[in-house]
Amino acid sequence: MRKILLATHGEFAAGILDSVRIIIGDEEKVRALCAYVNPEENFSEQVKESIEGIEERDELVVLTDMLGGSVNNEFMRYLNRPGFYLVTGLNLPLLIALLTSPEADTVRLIQESLEEMKNQIVFCNELKAEEENEDF
Repeated sequence: MRKILLATHGEFAAGILDSVRIIIGDEEKVRALCAYVNPEENFSEQVKESIEGIEERDELVVLTDMLGGSVNNEFMRYLNRPGFYLVTGLNLPLLIALLTSPEADTVRLIQESLEEMKNQIVFCNELKAEEENEDF
């Protein structure tokens, strides 16, 4: 089974998971890990527990918020673990694509979803200007 872990600085992971639930319904295979929210919690330990809590036959896709950030860097240590996939640049369309695609191959799913995301980040002012120019 493929599981997804959203891991971000602050409450971003919980917020985006809440948005997914509004749009596509409850997703039991997705969890949120909000880093540095509670100063009494050790983030490295939370990551370790999250990784170790996944059965070896399962796959884990971790989506983090920022390349080079401490959250992403903490997960980089697990790149050699079988069935572990780390993607940074978490956004709502990416998460929805990963959850709704029928693609069974996880690597292909990630690659196709990332390719789709290239069309999701748009400067809408320019898009509107292009549409107006086409109308002439």
